[in-house]
Amino acid sequence: MNEKQHDKLKQIQEAIQAFNSDKLYHSSIALFKALDYTSNKTDRITPNNFDGFMAGFGIPKSIINPEKALASHWKQIEFVFQLDTAGMKQHETLFQETVNRNEPASYLFFSIELNECVCPFQIWQLPYTFVD
Repeated sequence: MNEKQHDKLKQIQEAIQAFNSDKLYHSSIALFKALDYTSNKTDRITPNNFDGFMAGFGIPKSIINPEKALASHWKQIEFVFQLDTAGMKQHETLFQETVNRNEPASYLFFSIELNECVCPFQIWQLPYTFVD
């Protein structure tokens, strides 16, 4: 491992460790920045809870099952950023094999802090059970 790679790994490690002390939004931005993702397409969710998330993105209550989404366990949710087609082109080598460049795409990145009552198995299942 060369010095540049070592420095990058250290930057990523420090960003991950910051989640223990920093605010969720700032820690999330710092982690994605350490991974070389940056975007000015970001906004804050107010209030930064399940209801604020649903209202802020105009999501009908019938789309997301709060129980499956573990909404009662959310301490907070933050909208980190939006990565669109233009942003993906900046990171072309990361997406080269999986993204069809002729298809408009947009990805929204969120961070959710859960309370300690959630077991790791529930967290692992979350992306698969979020939508009803």
